[in-house]
Amino acid sequence: MGQGYSSELESSIGHSFQDKKLFEEATSHDFKRLEHLGDAVIKFVVTNYLFLTYPSHTEGHLSKERDYLVNRNRQQEIADLLQLDRFVKLHQSGVGRCDKLLEALIGAVYVDAGGEDGGGYVAAKKVIYKLWRFKGNEPVGHVRSYDSLVLLK
Repeated sequence: MGQGYSSELESSIGHSFQDKKLFEEATSHDFKRLEHLGDAVIKFVVTNYLFLTYPSHTEGHLSKERDYLVNRNRQQEIADLLQLDRFVKLHQSGVGRCDKLLEALIGAVYVDAGGEDGGGYVAAKKVIYKLWRFKGNEPVGHVRSYDSLVLLK
């Protein structure tokens, strides 16, 4: 996988990796640790977004909204839009679904930007907001359906 591929994906997600080895790990067969971290980061960022954006929503409603936004199908839609399957280096069974690769990529962004001791949260939040098309920190209005929270195609 050449530099062109990494710079193309970096441009698409809005993050330039300082440590290219993290990008390599996120797109290789051995991305499980980054996937685990990325899953947690995505859930935290989306939960925080919903909490701040919809102050009148109950815990139950926020949980349903978060679950809808971070479910496997939503993440696969984002992965498909990014064409992440082009960046996978070693195909494994079931890799036709790149939702796990998306999680690994978010985990790699978090670590690359300094993790919890640096700008990891801010960098991951920026990428997640871009990919999920959240509207900054401003409320986007009352949610009438979960569809209003997901990617616009």
